[in-house]
Amino acid sequence: MWSDVDAATWELKHSGTPNTDCQPSFTSVAGKVKHGMFSADECKTSLTENADGITLDYEFKIQVSASGSPTFPYDHEYTITCTYIREKQGLQASFLTQHSVTETGTGE
Repeated sequence: MWSDVDAATWELKHSGTPNTDCQPSFTSVAGKVKHGMFSADECKTSLTENADGITLDYEFKIQVSASGSPTFPYDHEYTITCTYIREKQGLQASFLTQHSVTETGTGE
């Protein structure tokens, strides 16, 4: 069973104090990690205004720090970039963090 401790290790990196709203949920059947719905303004790593002045790129980073089952150590960060049209306000986002590893956890 995935626990709150597991969720905390998958929290989206962002400036400021830890925010439980930026933590994911887990699907019990497939064992997948799902981020959302969360406030893009609160949980983003960076925000870039594009040259067209109409769209914004929100960047989200996840650094997994857990070890052992059911989460296991990773040697990289996930980075997700989402482009949104400026007209929207109160932006929320969601995504699935997918991974595939061997029994050794090396991905080889």
